[in-house]
Amino acid sequence: MEYLKVLSKEERATLYEAPSLISYLIGGADDNLDRKERETAVKIANYRKFTSDAALHFYYEQVGEVFQSKLDALIDELPGTAAERTPILTERLAALNPLLAKLDPEYSEILYKSLKSFAAHVAKASGGVLRFLSESAEEKQLVNLDMLQDPLA
Repeated sequence: MEYLKVLSKEERATLYEAPSLISYLIGGADDNLDRKERETAVKIANYRKFTSDAALHFYYEQVGEVFQSKLDALIDELPGTAAERTPILTERLAALNPLLAKLDPEYSEILYKSLKSFAAHVAKASGGVLRFLSESAEEKQLVNLDMLQDPLA
């Protein structure tokens, strides 16, 4: 929590929404975020509470509390096609850059890399043969999260 104290409550809420945004961006890149993809995204978010860098455990605990409701809200709120939805999700993710810049640089870099890794895990879970072997063409275009700036760059 100490790393996030520099952010307002609203800014922290925005940061906690990032994995839901990433899940919908990547998992829904083919126009369809199906039940299995949603379940996998939830599992990935929950595993991160235990498997991420120790500095991020609190962050992912908070994410876990809002992940499902945020993902459901995004699905209800945003357009149904990836072509319409992707620019909106990309813009919301880009809004994280000023927040990452406010954080301790080392923590910010760990979080940045974790979000990129999260995207890669969602892509592997939702694309390819048997869903676990590769990313779809649509996911490959988005999985690097190019809208996020490396805080140490």
